Amino acid sequence: MNKESYFILQRTYIIALAVLIAWSTFAYYISEKIVRDQETYVKLINLSQKQCMLSQRTALYASYLYVTPSQKNRELLSGLLVSVKNDNHEIIENITSQNVRDFYTKKEGLEEQLESYIVSLDTYMQRPSVIKLALISAQSEELLPILNQAVTMFQGENTLLVNKAKQMTFYIYIATLFTLLAITWFFFRAMSTRQIKDELE
Repeated sequence: MNKESYFILQRTYIIALAVLIAWSTFAYYISEKIVRDQETYVKLINLSQKQCMLSQRTALYASYLYVTPSQKNRELLSGLLVSVKNDNHEIIENITSQNVRDFYTKKEGLEEQLESYIVSLDTYMQRPSVIKLALISAQSEELLPILNQAVTMFQGENTLLVNKAKQMTFYIYIATLFTLLAITWFFFRAMSTRQIKDELE
């Protein structure tokens, strides 16, 4: 092999290596992003499902507090209320799509309704009454289907993310395969051209 052929091989090898490194880096970046997004959606789904449960349990423990106004029942309801507040804040901070953000934050959206429910619980705990309890029960029943809708939205977006990940993996595979084929073709074409040139000389 003469010096010129050696440089052709060397250049082809460097180009192939650089392209494959670029594709590998891109694939790693995409995979990491998808994993992070999916972890976020799993957390959002769990928290929103928990909110459904909490909306019912707070109403139930509000009834317990009215029937038996003990310190224990008050502390249990207070603990549930703290969870409602914290989980709602966590959800708002981690929403990833504008569609769900609008669902939560628009006028009379889920966030506003939850805050209204929290205020009702706070007021009720200061001085329980049958009228306040009836309001809490009504708000809890109204919240449940809306909270379930939030769960469905998060699950739907997570499914779209999984499908997008599958498509992206397939595209990266095809692009990598095409790159390898293109480099192989270039390599053999360069070598064939050089061989013909040598024979003519």
